[in-house]
Amino acid sequence: MLPETEMSPAAKKMDVFGTEYASRKAVFLISDENPETARSGALFFQNRLLNSHVFNDFSRAFSGYNPADITSFYLPYRFRLPSFTEDEPLTRDVLLNRLNIRLFSPFPEGPRVGFADDPFGNTESFISSIALPSQVLRFENGFLTNHDKAGTHILITSTLSGSAFDPSVQEKATGIYDQIGAALADAFPSVQVSHTGAVFFAAKSRLRASREMNLVGLGSLIFVSFLVLFVFRSLNHLLLGIACICAGILTATSVTVALFGKLDLLTIVAGSSLIGVAVDYPIHFFAHHLAADRDWEPIECLKRISPGLKLGLLTTVLGYLSLLITPLPILRQIAVFSVAGLVGSFGTIYFLLPARMSKPLSGSRFLVDWAGKCFVCLSPSRKTGHAVPIIFVIVLLMVMANGNLNVDDDVHLLMGSRQELLKEEAKVTAVTGLSNSSQYFLISGFNEEEVLRNEEALAARLGDLVAKGKLSGFQGITSFVPSLHQQENTLKRWTDLSPEILIDVLRGGGLKEKYIEGFVKEIKKEKGKALKIEEWRQAGWSKPFRYLWLGKVDKMYFSAVVPSGFMSTQILDHASEGLSGVRVVDRVREVSRLFGIYRVRATAALMIAYLLVWLTLLPRYGWKDSLYLLVPVGTATLVVVAIIPLLGIPFNLFSVFSMILLLGIGADYSIFLAEAKDRRDVVFLAILLAAMTTLLSFGLLSFSSTPALRSIGTTLFIGIPISVLLLPMVILGRKDEHQ
Repeated sequence: MLPETEMSPAAKKMDVFGTEYASRKAVFLISDENPETARSGALFFQNRLLNSHVFNDFSRAFSGYNPADITSFYLPYRFRLPSFTEDEPLTRDVLLNRLNIRLFSPFPEGPRVGFADDPFGNTESFISSIALPSQVLRFENGFLTNHDKAGTHILITSTLSGSAFDPSVQEKATGIYDQIGAALADAFPSVQVSHTGAVFFAAKSRLRASREMNLVGLGSLIFVSFLVLFVFRSLNHLLLGIACICAGILTATSVTVALFGKLDLLTIVAGSSLIGVAVDYPIHFFAHHLAADRDWEPIECLKRISPGLKLGLLTTVLGYLSLLITPLPILRQIAVFSVAGLVGSFGTIYFLLPARMSKPLSGSRFLVDWAGKCFVCLSPSRKTGHAVPIIFVIVLLMVMANGNLNVDDDVHLLMGSRQELLKEEAKVTAVTGLSNSSQYFLISGFNEEEVLRNEEALAARLGDLVAKGKLSGFQGITSFVPSLHQQENTLKRWTDLSPEILIDVLRGGGLKEKYIEGFVKEIKKEKGKALKIEEWRQAGWSKPFRYLWLGKVDKMYFSAVVPSGFMSTQILDHASEGLSGVRVVDRVREVSRLFGIYRVRATAALMIAYLLVWLTLLPRYGWKDSLYLLVPVGTATLVVVAIIPLLGIPFNLFSVFSMILLLGIGADYSIFLAEAKDRRDVVFLAILLAAMTTLLSFGLLSFSSTPALRSIGTTLFIGIPISVLLLPMVILGRKDEHQ
């Protein structure tokens, strides 16, 4: 439910790889001080994963390449591979030195090319420069293994049988992992297991959202039930209130699924707070029922309060609908869910309540009288009626004087605490050298050769950063396939080399004449057989790296370079500065930037919402009264803006969203009170009860582990009480009060 970024088609293609391919990967790290115990534990762990039928394709992404396959692939192109630095001339001394290295290093790690085929080690030198998945991992007994001071670490990678974002797959994957982890602990107590993968992060988010939904939903329902029973002392009122809530939630769910196809987790959690708002409308009817005498007529009562209820619903809906202009899908979905839920709950009042509440309620008017006294206490005298605009101006000046809003548009506002999983991911990265970065370089050109040359220019800069320790490594298509220009330059150095010098050096190395003659002929043969990207893609071992070549997209060709081990994206920006066809793609930074843009747009939407609500009130109340009705909620909004910096709460898109909600709710209360006429005690009681239910529902979001929801909850928790306390003042400025 993140917004669509302004990505090129090629970047979107790379993004699809990250979502559909990388997200299905699950990575496990088996560690122990004893190498044999680590291997036994890894075999135990992998066999049980295999039997689960949830994880499969073990380590294929890495074990699919065999070092011997790589050397045999590159050997025919050995004179085109840039194994010597460009400023290193092929002199007799240089060749002798390379030859001696080959002669006196007979047992290097991994397979090697025969001495007669590649006496100067061109192939091995090039392969050693390739950034394979991890240069710290080695194949030992069928496992990718790393040894360090802490012990032996074995990497097991697998592919999920389904999507990492499928709840059933998440439940199975986490359940299987917990079971196998427990069995491993019993069989090998000293073995430690670390894990990472999108499925575990998604499962954690889903579990957290489920808990918060239960907290908000169940907490709200319990409080609303208690409040209704305490105030109205009637099981009938409780059941009718729950019926209105259920009607709202069912309507909201049906409409949202019909329009969006699914409910996002954040919508479910935020929608749980709908309980507190959906019950507002029946509570107003209940309050009039509580204060009714023996002449109670439910239909007449509904007709009397309907104008205010309908106008209140309209203003609330306008507030939510203003969110539809934001390009953020999650806010649009929450808006649709809330509007549909409120309409569903509102409609239930007309179809259900009058028929089920035909008799007057026999109960005490104590709470009605108490609400009336509260209203009188909060209402200043008419002589201080001008205090309303004065208070508004004072608060506005407070906001302007403060001016210390801590703006934070980080996309991680949508994510909760994941410290435990992040620590495990960091451990896997530290031990294996594998990274899960969302930043990469996108290289473009009008043809394959231009792309490769542009990438090589970038690779030269990145190589300098690696040498300076500012970058641990990088991976790109030119690590595997040099540009034709580079290949031709490398080959030319060999063809320009004097045959006499070459033969003399090889004889000095003890190579037989027939091999020397064959070696010299091979140099001449390479003139017509350049290494091409398509040939490399056909090699089985290249599968894990093919995503680096995006190919032709529209009319351009693209490749990707993935860096690892950098401290900040500023390093990447500096590396790409001034290079043709090179740009940095940072999904997190791009979405965060869009959040900032949407925050500004949402602020404009908030102002437009105030204008629309005022225009909606204008025909019924006139321009002055309409302004007075918006003073309490407007003042509450300004107070929130002034207070949140003092509490250390960042201001972001979701803060503005909550202010739009505050407008809809606060405007409702003003309208209800304006329509009260001689029943202000009853209406003010209804407002107090509605505010309490709404305050609790949204207030519970303040305890959410998701910063975005926490921001919404805190804003409303501050704003709603202030709006209610200022409500009696709206009466002072209205015309009918002075007549």
